[in-house]
Amino acid sequence: MARTVRLALDLALEASKTIKKLGSSSWKYLKVEAAPPMTVSALKGPLGKQIEDGAGKIVDTIINILAGQIRSIDQAAEQKKRDKEAALKALEEKQKAEAKKQEEERKAAAAVKAKAAAEEAKKSAEAQKEKEKKEAAAKKPEAKKEEKKPEPKKEVKKPEAKKDPPKK
Repeated sequence: MARTVRLALDLALEASKTIKKLGSSSWKYLKVEAAPPMTVSALKGPLGKQIEDGAGKIVDTIINILAGQIRSIDQAAEQKKRDKEAALKALEEKQKAEAKKQEEERKAAAAVKAKAAAEEAKKSAEAQKEKEKKEAAAKKPEAKKEEKKPEPKKEVKKPEAKKDPPKK
């Protein structure tokens, strides 16, 4: 919509400038050739000057209004473009901040996991030491008990000496 309005305003502006040039040359012709003999002095005098100035001001006002409208449309388009760029930049910054925050959270979570793993390893090592101490303590009394118990002596039967059979 704004493009078509701008194109229409451009056409109107060019038409106004062209009409101003044509009006100027037409006025000159009117003053010299088309004016009745009794009005020539009035058109060339102060009254003619006022008419020229008034018509010129009207045409200049129209041209300035059209140019102002075109400038405002261009400024609005530029502002819209800058707003889009600012929004994109803000979105990009927001995404960067969010990514940075997620990275920090991930690092914090990894640190917590590492700390928990270290504590778990420490507890496991302590539990292993306690287990080894208990096993060592359990083995020592068994060894002492074994030492205290004398082994029952097994009676070793001595083989009897062979007797020679009687001689006949």
